[in-house]
Amino acid sequence: MKKRLSLLAVGFLMLLNACQSNTNTSGSDTSRTTEHDSIAAKFHNHNGLINDFEQVFNAAQTDSLQSALEGIKNQGKIVLALATVDSIAPYRDIVKFATDLGNRWGLGDSTENNGVLIVFSESLAQVAIVSGVGVQIVYSDTFCESVIQGSMVPQFVNGHYTQGILDGIAAIGTK
Repeated sequence: MKKRLSLLAVGFLMLLNACQSNTNTSGSDTSRTTEHDSIAAKFHNHNGLINDFEQVFNAAQTDSLQSALEGIKNQGKIVLALATVDSIAPYRDIVKFATDLGNRWGLGDSTENNGVLIVFSESLAQVAIVSGVGVQIVYSDTFCESVIQGSMVPQFVNGHYTQGILDGIAAIGTK
């Protein structure tokens, strides 16, 4: 177990730069279209604010996360959602995956572009936070990275995934 936690710690520490603006771009790049279509096939629908595709959380943990996410939404500034995944294929970059997933789902208000998405994978030991361009000034790459480093990773390395996500949500909610 200690070896697995050490590997998770190394994996998360290697991905601390996993924040990036969630921008809507269009173009004729066929690899992007293929990747975007792959997401559409795998994650064609999101079910509210928490989408535990990897089945990381039990019912009580899901309720806690849902409550925290709804609290952020009720503040009226952003719409924060969470997705857990066991694969980002055909992507190699979780940030690009998270950006395209957020765009596919259309998180937040379309005119304000105020969606923020946390994508977490226990099996891949990766996490990313991406934000819509409408809130990028407040939820910048630097801020997202500080949330990952300061709030989430310390809990993740001890196997406390729910608490890491809750701490990340709380940190995002303080902005």
